[in-house]
Formats: sequence, structure tokens, C-alpha cells
Amino acid sequence: LWLRFSAFLALLAAYAALTAFSPSVLRASIMLLCVLPAAPLRRRPDLPSSLSLAFVLVLLAQPFALGTAGFQLSFAAMLGLTLLAPVLRVPFSVLGDRAASGLSGSIAVLVSTIPPIASFFGKLPLASVAANLIILPLLPLFLIPAAAALPLSCLSLPLGRAIAVLPAAALGIGALFLLPESVQARFLSMLDFSNASASGRFVLWGECLALWKEKWLSGIGLGPENFYAAYAPYATGLLDFQPPHSNMLYLEMFLSTGILGGVLFCGFFFGIFVRLRRAVRAKPEKRDRWEVQALTASLAGAALGGIPEYIWFYPRILFFWCALFGMAIAASGDNRTGQPADPAREPLDKP
Repeated sequence: LWLRFSAFLALLAAYAALTAFSPSVLRASIMLLCVLPAAPLRRRPDLPSSLSLAFVLVLLAQPFALGTAGFQLSFAAMLGLTLLAPVLRVPFSVLGDRAASGLSGSIAVLVSTIPPIASFFGKLPLASVAANLIILPLLPLFLIPAAAALPLSCLSLPLGRAIAVLPAAALGIGALFLLPESVQARFLSMLDFSNASASGRFVLWGECLALWKEKWLSGIGLGPENFYAAYAPYATGLLDFQPPHSNMLYLEMFLSTGILGGVLFCGFFFGIFVRLRRAVRAKPEKRDRWEVQALTASLAGAALGGIPEYIWFYPRILFFWCALFGMAIAASGDNRTGQPADPAREPLDKP
């Protein structure tokens, strides 16, 4: 038993070191060291006393932590869970143990952290009670793969990353079913090959590839009119409708503008990701990267959407894509050099 406790102590110290011994982690570590030996020693854990001990020891080690948001929020939340949550749990017990624990804990944390939150951030997260009821049951789905990914990444970094992102990917796929039914049907129709809008794509792509083999150098020209005229001799009759385009962005570009235009389009379309990657690397602080990363994710979604659809056929989507692309060019820095702009090098006064 003591051997396992020693191993746990070593892991706890390693985790605290990974977080640079932040006040909240030190508080949790000290309280765990006070509570865990209670069972083998046949003692009753005393949470208020362990919280008080953690308060004193953390301030002895880091006196200036008292004025930080992390210190105040961590101890205030734990104080609420220790003193206020048991009181609130009694009226919620009629809802069941899990619901009572979740509601009482969320309300206790919200009430106890009102002073530091209002002081540091100037607002109150009143939606946190409902959010915690949704998020807390999902935490094990993320924490367990993250814990498994940490040792595996020491052996293989790509394998560790793949395991770490699995819960997020599963959550994203699950979120599909929270969308309106019409949007769900549109996504799911791509996998239903009995549906003409899905199976017809492959027939249409085959016909358009046969057309491109004849017009690969110069293309057929842009616009539905040119497509109608060039497509008619290659139609196999398997489709019960007249397509206005090839139903794929990349195939449409190669088909309309020829091999040279298609290659130039792909260079233009995907070259922005190289620029955005440079812009991300040029920002040392992670909190400064979110704008560039959001633009990258949006354009990556558009790039993937161009496989099963000719997304530029719709003027509103084309306008939205142009706006995103323009913002990406601005975020990626100087257009002339392709390097991220350095604000420190800009003159303060320009003529």
C-alpha cells in the first residue's frame, strides 16, 4: 500500500513540475496528500483543515500568488465545494444522487467564485451551472485518452497526437446530430449511394474526366453555358438530370481552365496554408494565434467541401470564401514578401 502511495506521490510531483507548480495544482496536490492517507490510517478526512493547510503552504512557497486569479479562483471554488455544496445537496436530493451532486457543486462553485470573477473579469458566468451539467459527464472521455497519449507520445509523437484528438473528433461527429434535420440530411446523403445526389456524383465525375481527356490543354471555358455545350456529347444517360457543373471544385477548375489553369488554381488555393503556417510560427504566444488558426480551419473546411461539391457555384458561398481568403492574406503578413509583418518594425509616424 505504501509502495503504491509512494509511486502516486512521484507521479503527483511530476505533474506539478509539468505545470510549473501553479497555485491551483499545488493546492490540489497538498489536499490529496492530506486526504489519501486517511483511509489506510482509519481516519476521517477533514477537507476544511486540508484546504487551510494548503492555503498556508502555498503562500509560504509563493507569497505573491495571493493576488493572482488562479490562486483566488482555485481556493474559492474549493471552499464552496467543501462548505456550501453539502448544504445545497439536501434540497436537490429528490432529483437523484448524480443530479444533486452536479447541481449543488455547480451552484456552490458559482456562488463562491463570484467575488474573484467579478474583480478580475468584470462579468459573471451565470450559464456555468447548465454548462457544467453537460460538460462534467464528458470529462472522462477527454481525460482518459489524454492520460494515455502522454506516455505514448514519448514513444511516437504522431501516435500520441492521434489518440489525444480522438475524443474531439468523436464529439465533432456527434455534434452533427445537433444540427437541423435538413443539414443532417445533406451531410448523410453523401454516404447514401442509393441517393441520386450521392451516387450520381461518381457517374458525373467519370463523364467529366472523359471530357477532360479531350480538352485537358485549353479546357472548355468557365460558366454553365460552356459546360452544357461540352458535356452533352459525353453524357452516358445514367443521370436523370442535366448537371450545370462537374459537382467538384477541383475537377471544375481543371475542366474549365485546362491543365495550366488547374495547377495555378491549386497553387493559389493551397498556397495560403503555407503563409498561415508561417504566421502561426511567428507568434510565440499561443493566445495570439487563435485568429490565424480559426482562419486556417475555416479555409480547410472550404477545401474539404470542394471535394464533393462545386462550392463556388453559389454566389453567397463564393463571396464568403473571398472574404475569408482576404482576411487570411491580411493575417499572414506582408503580401510582397510572404513573411509575417512585424509591428515592431513599422514606423510610429508615417507621412
